[in-house]
Amino acid sequence: MDAIEVKGLCVKRGNRQIISDLSFCVERGSFTVLSGPSGCGKSTILMAIQGLIGEEEDSSATGEIRVNGNLVTLQKRDDSMISYSGFLMQNVDAQVVNLISEDELVFGMENRGFSPEEMEKRSREYEKLFDIQPQKEVLHLSGGQKQRLLIASCLCTGHDVLLLDEPFANLDRAGVEKLRSVLRGCCAQGTTVLCVEHRLEEVCQIADRVLWLEDGDLSDYREDEMRIFCQNRAEILNVSLDWNCNPGSGLLSVRRLNARRGKNPVLQDLDMELQENETRLLLGPNGCGKTTLLRFLCGLSKFKEFSAEALSYEGKDYRSRFLYGHLRKQVGFVFQNPVHQLFMKTVDEELLLRGADGKSLGQLLDIFGIAHLKDRHPYSLSMGEKRRVSVAAAAASGAKLFLLDEPTIGQDYGNLLHIAQSLHELQKRTGNTLLLSTHDTLAAKLFGGKDIRVEQTGTSAESNSGA
Repeated sequence: MDAIEVKGLCVKRGNRQIISDLSFCVERGSFTVLSGPSGCGKSTILMAIQGLIGEEEDSSATGEIRVNGNLVTLQKRDDSMISYSGFLMQNVDAQVVNLISEDELVFGMENRGFSPEEMEKRSREYEKLFDIQPQKEVLHLSGGQKQRLLIASCLCTGHDVLLLDEPFANLDRAGVEKLRSVLRGCCAQGTTVLCVEHRLEEVCQIADRVLWLEDGDLSDYREDEMRIFCQNRAEILNVSLDWNCNPGSGLLSVRRLNARRGKNPVLQDLDMELQENETRLLLGPNGCGKTTLLRFLCGLSKFKEFSAEALSYEGKDYRSRFLYGHLRKQVGFVFQNPVHQLFMKTVDEELLLRGADGKSLGQLLDIFGIAHLKDRHPYSLSMGEKRRVSVAAAAASGAKLFLLDEPTIGQDYGNLLHIAQSLHELQKRTGNTLLLSTHDTLAAKLFGGKDIRVEQTGTSAESNSGA
């Protein structure tokens, strides 16, 4: 018997048909990758298998889904429903329910009725495996640290079927290697994994098959055919963009920056310089302070949580509380989670809110490839589409400096290239400066340029590796 059976699945959201008459099976103990262009319905399929498509979400689903032979209820959810699989959502913030890491880790086990002794044993095992600090507040975790915590929480429950929506997306290289090893071991012990992933190069070495969803059709690739398919998909990124050809004068300068999140020191004696018309990559392991640095540079940090010997933007000193607050009006910032900065009812209204006019609105919609989404509600978009809208909205502000926190998460190869080309075209037109945080090695190669590496100690170093 297959672990997952999907027959004739149809999903509608409002008046839009998301999935139409889809059928497939996943063999027990296999690692199956579900991939395809951003917005094709991959996350919707996982939600349906988990039984999370409901009428209250203006969504409806028909068809038949079984997990280990158990029929999954597709409509009229209630509190008595049983979960037959472990589930990791794409939006990690939407899945966190506790304030303390340890409480989050045991939450699923408590719901499954584990004994206190078993919960203690499993908690300690996964805390060590994924480098989790049990008493740390979830609010003060980085995106990658939250990802590790939720992956551990999912594995702790002991489900023999796992549904993982882009589990590698926020992880640094060490975290990717660790998760690959753990999932390989799980499958060897009989666990079934269905994993949504855009970065096929991250998973093809441990995958048994790739299911590719595009325009409603599902293609099945295995063994050598699968590896060739994955290699061919990534070849679209073999391009070179001429970043940093004509850097201008100094734009931003920071010297001896010290910062903390809550009571936790994050950055220590950090120095950095940014020039006009320049593109830089902000690299470093999970939790080293990249997001903290970006929030500081755009004026979103609490004034009491940092000190700096020098902070100047366009030659003006911003170390006073009054002037520091004005930075957020001058710097464009793209959050790691795009849901946190989408406010309007349609995509075009979102860009108009940020400063676009009638002429620039059409240009931005075309440059970022979102013209077909202009009348859609931002919350109805896939996570990858939301990210593209949030980048376009930041560009609409006309700021000289754009800070982008992991803007390529959730992008297929084509859209990753499109974002890089769009930002490159925007920079050629306006001469703006880009500082981009990423763990994505393919994105790092596309954007190239000189790196700013934030180490675990919070200090920084510069290199020209571009990766």
